[in-house]
Order: sequence, then C-alpha cells, then structure tokens
Amino acid sequence: MKQHTTISTSIALSRAAATSLSAEQHLVAFPDTAPPSPTKLEEWGRAVGMEAFIDSSGKSPATTTIMMAGKVLVLDVDIDGGVVVKASFAVGNHNANGPPAAPDLDAFLARDIARWVDAANRASLAAAHRAQAEDPAVEAAYLGLVVQDHLRYLMMLDSLAVAEGERGIRWFMEPVSAAQHFLDVQKSIGSPQPSIDIPIPHLTMSLLAKYDGATIARLKLVPSSEGVGVSPQSNPPNDHTFPQVPSHSWVLEFNRPSRLRHQPANCGIVVSQSRLRTIQAVLAMDLSTDVLMNMSVPTGSTTAAGLGNLGPFGPIGPVTGMNMGNLAFNGFMISPSHAQSIDNGSWVDLLLNNGAPAEYYKAAYNSPSQAHPPLSLRLTAPQEPGFLLQEVPVKTASEVSHILDIVREQCWLNELLGMLQWQPDNAALSQKDPTSVLPATGPEVEESVSLELLASVLAGAVTPHSIPVSVYLPSAMLPPLMGSNASHFGLEGLGVGPPPITGGSSAASLFGSTDMEMEMEIPGLSMSMNSGMDMSMVEMGMELSNSPVPSRPPPMIVLSSPARAPAAGMVELRASFGEFGDNKVGSSGSECGVEVEASAGVDTRGMDEVIRRGGIWGLPGRVWVNMGPK
Repeated sequence: MKQHTTISTSIALSRAAATSLSAEQHLVAFPDTAPPSPTKLEEWGRAVGMEAFIDSSGKSPATTTIMMAGKVLVLDVDIDGGVVVKASFAVGNHNANGPPAAPDLDAFLARDIARWVDAANRASLAAAHRAQAEDPAVEAAYLGLVVQDHLRYLMMLDSLAVAEGERGIRWFMEPVSAAQHFLDVQKSIGSPQPSIDIPIPHLTMSLLAKYDGATIARLKLVPSSEGVGVSPQSNPPNDHTFPQVPSHSWVLEFNRPSRLRHQPANCGIVVSQSRLRTIQAVLAMDLSTDVLMNMSVPTGSTTAAGLGNLGPFGPIGPVTGMNMGNLAFNGFMISPSHAQSIDNGSWVDLLLNNGAPAEYYKAAYNSPSQAHPPLSLRLTAPQEPGFLLQEVPVKTASEVSHILDIVREQCWLNELLGMLQWQPDNAALSQKDPTSVLPATGPEVEESVSLELLASVLAGAVTPHSIPVSVYLPSAMLPPLMGSNASHFGLEGLGVGPPPITGGSSAASLFGSTDMEMEMEIPGLSMSMNSGMDMSMVEMGMELSNSPVPSRPPPMIVLSSPARAPAAGMVELRASFGEFGDNKVGSSGSECGVEVEASAGVDTRGMDEVIRRGGIWGLPGRVWVNMGPK
C-alpha cells in the first residue's frame, strides 16, 4: 500500500511538471551522437506534416537534396558540403529553377541547419577528441530541436497561406516587409546611424551567430487563445500593419539566451510597473487598478475591466492581500516563487534577489588600476513592483518600435545593475563612520596621534579604507541639478529617499537614518520632514485612475558620496539614458544617449562615454581623485 502511494505521488508530480513546463521554453535535449544525414531531415519534415523525400538525381552524384513541401511552401535542402536551402512556392508564377523567391528565408534556414550539421559532426567525432567544455552531443540535440521548431512554424504559416491562394505568400514575406518598413522610416526622417565602436554590419552578423549578453526580441505568430485580442485602434499614417486573422495573433517575445548554446533561453525581462503601464498605454490597454486596490476577481471571470480578462493577456487568478506575486498571464508573468507586493516588493528584488524582498543591497567596486580606494555601494530598493515581461501582443510596426524603446530603457538599468554582485543588506546599520581611517584601539593610541596626521586627515591627504556610495533609482522625475550648495544638504540624501537637490551632511548619515526619518521618507515619494502632506495620489506613486498615457520614471541611476576633504557635504551624480533636449543640464550633445548631471563644481566631461563603456560604478572614485590636491 505504501509503495502504491509512493508511485501514485510520483506519477502525479510528473504530470504536474509536464503540464507546467512549456515545450517551447524548456526543451529537453538528450545527447545525439549520430552524424548529420538527409534521412533525419526527412523524418523531421514528415513529423510536422510535410511531404518529404530524398532526391539523389542531382547534377552531381555526390549531391543529395531533401525535398520538403507543404500546401504552398516547398523547401529544397542540401547538406552535402555547404548547407544550401532554396524556398519556392506552389502558387503564383514562381519557378523552382528561377531566382530565389525568398532569399531571406533561405539564409535564415541555412544558418540554423548549418549549426546543427556542425554540432552533429563534432558530436559524431567526439570520441576521437579530448573532452570539451560543452558536450557537442547535447548541443547537436538542442540545435536539432530548433530546426524542428522552425519547420513546425513554417507549416503553421503554410496552413494560413493555403486559404488565401496566391496572396497567402505574404505570410512568409512578412518579416522582410516589416524590416523594410523600419528601414524606409529611418531613411525618410534622415536619421543618421549612431556612432558605435563596432560597425553595424559586423555587430549584426555577430548577433546572428552568438547571442551572449544580448537581449533578443522576436516577432512571431502564435495561435490566439479564446477571448484574446487587442481592442481595435486607429493606426498612425505611414504605419505598417501586420497581417491579421482571427485564429492567430502577433507577439513580440523577449528572452535572454543562455551562455551555453545547447541550453534554452531565459525567457522574460524584468520590468518595473511604470514601464509595464506605458507598454499597455501603447497598446491602448489598461492594467486594471483592481490589482492595486486589493479587489479580488474569481478565476476565469470575464469582467471586461477587471482581472478576469486583461484583453490579450488572458485570465489570471485571484489576487488577495495586495500580493502581486501570483499574477500569471500571457505577456506579463511573475511566478509564485517571485512573490511581489506593494508593501515589500520591488522590481530590483526580482532582478537581483530572485524575488525575495530586501530593503537595501550592498556591493563593492575596486578600481582596476587602483586609482582610488574601494567603493562600498549601498542600493536602496525602489518601492515599485516588478514583472517578468515575456510576450507582448502587437499589431503594427509602430507598436513594436515604441515597446522596444521602453524595454531598451529598462535593459539599460538591468544590465548596469547586473555588472556588480549585489547582496541583500538587512543587517543593523553601523553607527561607525565608514570613511574613518583611524582605528580606535584605546586612549593611549588617541594620545599618540600627531598634529601632522590630524592636519593630513583634514586636508584630505590620507586615503580612506573605502568610500561609501549611496545608489538610488528614482521612481519619479527629479528636478534638475542647478548650482547646488553643499551646506544645504538635507534628509533627502540619506540614501532612503529621493537624492538631494542641494547638499551637505556627514558621511556617517549616508548609510542610515532614524525610525522617524524612515517613516517620513519613502523612496519614490517627494516627502521629507519639512514637506507637507497635501500631495495627490499620483505624486505618491499610487495611480487610482486609468490614465491614458501614464508617465514612466526616467532611466536614471543616482550616485551620492561624501566629498573629499577639505570640502564638506555630498557629491551627487545622475546618469540618465534616452533622448534629451538642448535644455538639459549635464553632458549635452552626447551621441551615445547617456546624460550626466552632477553637483556644482564637478566636471562631467567624458563621463557619458565612461558610462557607455560600463564604468558607471567607478565614477564616484574618479570624482574623489579629481577633488584631491593637484
């Protein structure tokens, strides 16, 4: 009886795991040491519903062509020597022996089939070679699954094309049409290509070959779920609308490919709630405020404005206790393990700590050239929930462009934060000055301190063990830094609230505050002990109305550190990313899209390029060095 119970439990767990895992996102690749062969491609074609056979009657006796065909699409694949793919169509005036009908499709399939052929060849010869870091047999199996997925996708397009006759070829040409639309728009507005270190053609080819470190967005067609669909809206002039059918919809899928090519991608990008709202505004949709106001809706409810049906995002389960951790709908998803709440959750927790809430995070930065003392960074987690953005339904090219701009801003923040090893810092705050360089070992040591050493400390000639840096991510637009005065630094710069507009405080207060200060000051809220309570709910970060175009916080990182003696007060740096006007303060005229603002007296020239190259966390150290004796 006990054995039967164990087996039943095991079967139930297996079924639950199989149900929860998506076959597309969690590919299970068993090692495959077989060499590449036309027979395998033939089997894959038949498995997805294609007519497939091997043709050995080519011009060369060494050439074997695999013929695979649907109702409309016909593929000729040759893997002898170099991989060659030629697509043709069974409708229209397309000659199989004429010029390529879809050269971009040919190149795409040839590239991925060639990857599988190369991995399969290495896997079949692995016994004769020394061990490799990546098992070529597993890589070959995974790449084989990728090729099968391509064939399955093409057959889905084939089923749509056959119903439209000759006009159905558009389903196979749509990626080229969409790409050409973006190029035409770029030329029409006369926008110059950005100045980057790596030439764009080489960068494009590198991304096609290897995705390490890149965030990939894929536009693809998927079967529509029942009741799913974006409400119709008027398209701007000169926009490109994707082909539409009731049974399918277009989605923009985001993922981070694994550093190991044979492993599946890490689907989804962590985004903040404000950027999620902006994406929904682009789609003329709205995330119901029921989520924020703790209004639970039963699972499967079809209330138009409630949680039961969020338009194309599908139904979600009940939400109670203002917990946003169990949201799971097509496009914006947080698994239960990434439980977030308005009370104690943050998108930074989802990014850095696997969803576990923490009020502060700490990290260390050491100068590669030892130009300045180590930096002790302390990040205040913004009080803004996070989501895992996976798939966004789109209908037009302009929607894709706007969404990519929003995601680009979030990726800029995510990647810069990901450069350091952040650890939760929930320990009691130390009352010791972190910039102290004098060990307190007893009265006899204090008496022996010479006047010369004291003068050196006051003059800034003594190097501290470390420099404390407070890191803040604004959840609202900050006033510009004008000519700030170090003597007017207030509670806003304590690292627990919005950064200071003017500054001046002790270094010890940078890492802590009293309970009263914590109650009166919350990150993202423009409140301090001297401010009134006559604030609107929007100013406090709580939007109770369905705003048509919600604002999103600027992609900004604020760094505050104590000024180097003999100067007093704090030095503040603000690094932003995006489009800027001529009236912005800081490194104006930057071609890399990075804007830097700083406290009065700090030279920001060249900082934009430093940030673009990944050196943002060393900027407080650079400022400390420049403030030293000349």
